Amino acid sequence: MFMLRNTLALAAVVAAVPAGTWHRLPAAPVAPNSGLTSVWTGKEMFLFGRVERHDATGAVVRRVAVAEAYDPSRAAWRRLAAPPATQGFADVASAWTGKEVLVWGQGTRLAFNPATNHWRQLPGSPLLAIHDGFRIVAWTGRELIGWGGGCCGDAFDDGVAYNPTTNVWHALARSPLTPGGSTGAWTGHELIVLSRDVDPDGKPYPARLARAAAFDPGRNAWRRIAAPPALGGTAAWDGRELLLIGPGGDGRLSFAYDRGTNR
Repeated sequence: MFMLRNTLALAAVVAAVPAGTWHRLPAAPVAPNSGLTSVWTGKEMFLFGRVERHDATGAVVRRVAVAEAYDPSRAAWRRLAAPPATQGFADVASAWTGKEVLVWGQGTRLAFNPATNHWRQLPGSPLLAIHDGFRIVAWTGRELIGWGGGCCGDAFDDGVAYNPTTNVWHALARSPLTPGGSTGAWTGHELIVLSRDVDPDGKPYPARLARAAAFDPGRNAWRRIAAPPALGGTAAWDGRELLLIGPGGDGRLSFAYDRGTNR
């Protein structure tokens, strides 16, 4: 099971950390207002987004993808080569492979090499015919994997992976989870996924479906794990435990999960 974190104790720990200071960064060359994602490359913060213009009714009349990078050592931004045009309109995720930034979302499959300032289009796949935007996306060190998601009354329980070395997509093993997905994090060995209790219509999923599971890409296999007391929120891996903050819409709640003890 997940262990409840004492929020007062956490506050005390945070208070014990020496206070830092915030400072304003210089203005970026462009200010995207849609579909933003960012990732750290080891030297710069890479940012991808879209600049959208709307008419008086709120409808999008123009959408242009842009990319830029911030170098903290110089406190300076640089405008990157323009991304190739895509049909993307939804949110995207990004990951750093050590060589390229992969940008992936509904209608968007791109790779950017900061050393050459060059973009390339990732290949398509029949696996992406139904949807190619996933709720949970992670870089495993070898592959970019995505699982779940859904929009507009749909909820998916499939997963795919992209290998930049072979430039090929492949399907993940079928999971025991309820469709859709809620949140998750990569532990360095497995992708832990916390899913949902109810379907898009608000009806409870059958008890036989897992609310939490872990995926091992090396074996292409899932295993059920203990479900948290409440679902939702944001998950992060701290190097030892999976931390779940704000489940059930309550920002005062936090839980921790230990892979070794499954609790």
